[in-house]
Amino acid sequence: MGATAIARQLGIGRASVYRALENYEQPA
Repeated sequence: MGATAIARQLGIGRASVYRALENYEQPA
């Protein structure tokens, strides 16, 4: 398990969280 793999997982996690927040703030 390298640092790059951990950073990648954290980056994907942040992206998903930010996207979820944007979708939550803008109800369809």
